[in-house]
Amino acid sequence: ATIYNDNLVPVPITKIHQLVEMNGIRFAEGSSNVATVIQPKSEATLTFVTKLDNRLLDEWWVSHIKNGERTKVKIVLQPVIEFAGKEFMFTLVEKESVFLTNLLG
Repeated sequence: ATIYNDNLVPVPITKIHQLVEMNGIRFAEGSSNVATVIQPKSEATLTFVTKLDNRLLDEWWVSHIKNGERTKVKIVLQPVIEFAGKEFMFTLVEKESVFLTNLLG
């Protein structure tokens, strides 16, 4: 994820919270430590790892078929900023998209 700091002061990002849902089934949710300071009027790229819960694949597959081989994917990325000893979380990305298959014709 790339973040631009439009402020006149550095912004310390301590971690990034991520959420991945497919057809409302929560495949991943958690936080990754990123420990990055974004300098004023500049951007930084945050690299993180998301672990998907593969045990939910069967449940998702049933929902995909019941929806006519259609899946709505939702991804939310929320960096955590530490300022004056407190943590603040904001939404950087909240994106939804749909993918279709035609496996069963």
